[in-house]
Amino acid sequence: MALPTVDEIVTALDQKRQSDSDEAIGRFSKEFGMERLVPSLAAAFPRIRNWRGRNQILFCLPRFARKLPEVVDVALQGIRDPAYMVRMQACGI
Repeated sequence: MALPTVDEIVTALDQKRQSDSDEAIGRFSKEFGMERLVPSLAAAFPRIRNWRGRNQILFCLPRFARKLPEVVDVALQGIRDPAYMVRMQACGI
């Protein structure tokens, strides 16, 4: 099973309703495993306009911060985010 493209991730997570992005990340995680998705999530992060999608990505990544350097790169982007919740998640990483 092929991983979702970055465009598919952006479309799925760039939602106005939190429940829609929650459902999308849960589906991706269940189908592909979160660790396999980290590079694609990192590439999608700056392209997601809605803060909820960016926050959702950062919420899922802390457990991989010591293993995958992309996670720290995304967290550094998140620290400069205009949305408070995104910055808070980034600081947690």
